[in-house]
Amino acid sequence: MRKVDLIFLWILGLMLISQWGCATSKLSETYKVTSISHPIETIALAPSGGLMADAIGVELFNRGYKVFDTNTMSNLLVRDGISELEVLKPQNLLKLQDAGIDAFLTARSAGAVRGTPESVSVRIGSVKNLSHF
Repeated sequence: MRKVDLIFLWILGLMLISQWGCATSKLSETYKVTSISHPIETIALAPSGGLMADAIGVELFNRGYKVFDTNTMSNLLVRDGISELEVLKPQNLLKLQDAGIDAFLTARSAGAVRGTPESVSVRIGSVKNLSHF
């Protein structure tokens, strides 16, 4: 994954928060950009990412990446007998590699009173190197 794309994901999350937030919202940010030694062509979205992961997935698709959306990933995990809590175990990452997946993206958002995101957290890492998570 290129450093520019990682920064893009961070900026996209920031834009989504600011678009749904109100004028008195506070924003705190942390991010760590590490380079991945192999090219990223296919990104899988964690099923629990919901609408936030789907929105990021659409943008990644528009940028030319092959994206396994949350529904497709859910079906893949069920088929292979993997729970989402165990997806980052080495033996399960091998199954994702066998499916042609290069990276795994997780997106979490916490809703505010009106149902808009109050906070968003996005992580992406290589399925070939667990240390990127």
